[in-house]
Amino acid sequence: MAGKSSKKIAAKNAAILKQLHVLVITVLSSTVLRRWFSSGLLSTTKPVIFNVPMLLCVYVLERTGRPKYEVSNAAHGKYKLVNEGFDLESGGLTEYMMDFVYVSLFCNLGTVFFNTMKWWFLLLVCPGFVFYKLYYLKQQYFPKAAAASAPEANVKPSEATKSKRQAKREKRGDKAQVKYR
Repeated sequence: MAGKSSKKIAAKNAAILKQLHVLVITVLSSTVLRRWFSSGLLSTTKPVIFNVPMLLCVYVLERTGRPKYEVSNAAHGKYKLVNEGFDLESGGLTEYMMDFVYVSLFCNLGTVFFNTMKWWFLLLVCPGFVFYKLYYLKQQYFPKAAAASAPEANVKPSEATKSKRQAKREKRGDKAQVKYR
């Protein structure tokens, strides 16, 4: 029973990486072949250059997500799980890298089907999304400057700023709390 969770993560990571490698190899080979047959050998340099960031993301995902095994019994072919790798289904940077790979593959497919490199402008969505996320992260920790620079001395405490509990206590303040016989 021990290590069941890490074995599941290792199996999922291996399946995700296998699927990712099949997709990348298939789409990249079709892109290079399409450019080679339609324009010649020299026109394959642009797709290779445009795919370098995607290949770096695939490399990082491979290095961090691939489970590592140790041979425990070579005669029987048994392996012991040493490290399950970083969970590739988790959010955050891993998710963004997977999205970048999929957007790059989509651009490659657009290049293959329509024989134009204009599909690569779609990759500008990725940095735009990062700037969007960073802007709202900044807004969360640093509110607008106009609201922060408002003078605090001129603000009168009003009834709306009081809590319900405080308003009830002030309301009951005039009445006697305990009745004696």
